Parts: sequence; C-alpha cells; structure tokens
Amino acid sequence: MHQDIVPLCAEDIEVQLRKKFAFLSGGRGKDGCPVITFPEYSTFSEIPENDFQNVLTYLTNIPSSQDAGIGFILVIDRRQDKWSSVQASVLRIAVSS
Repeated sequence: MHQDIVPLCAEDIEVQLRKKFAFLSGGRGKDGCPVITFPEYSTFSEIPENDFQNVLTYLTNIPSSQDAGIGFILVIDRRQDKWSSVQASVLRIAVSS
C-alpha cells in the first residue's frame, strides 16, 4: 500500500531539533555532498525512534533534491565513547535511512 509522505516543518519537530543530536552543518564535501553532523550526545541510544526518524527525514529534505541525490557525508563524534558505541550509532543511522 502506498502512503503519501507529508513533508515535516521545523515547527512540527521543534522539540526534537532542540535536542541537537543531529544537525545540517552547512558544509559540503568536494563533490557537493551536504554534511550531517551527529555531535557527542550522551543519551544518543535513548532517543525515541520516532524522534530520530523525524529529525533525519527533516534534515535530508532540506538540501535540494539534486544535492540530496549525490548523498550525504556523516560526521559522527563519539570521541568520548568506546568503539561499540560508534558501531551502534552507525548501525542506528543505517537502519533509519
């Protein structure tokens, strides 16, 4: 069954965006890929799935469809964590995309 996807507005997910567990930095790679940053966030694994999905959907829909078609560069800052935490973060992002 096909469902129409309703675009999210920042106002609709203001509370989730204010948590700042992910943001579009404005930077771009050499090939023009927009950069999404996942800064150090101590309770990253505890973010509700719906909140996580809404923020990722919102952030990936900000760039033009042409830019988004190139792909995204993800910067995941987990320098204070163990490798297992980095792996869990990457897996969560991969599953959500």
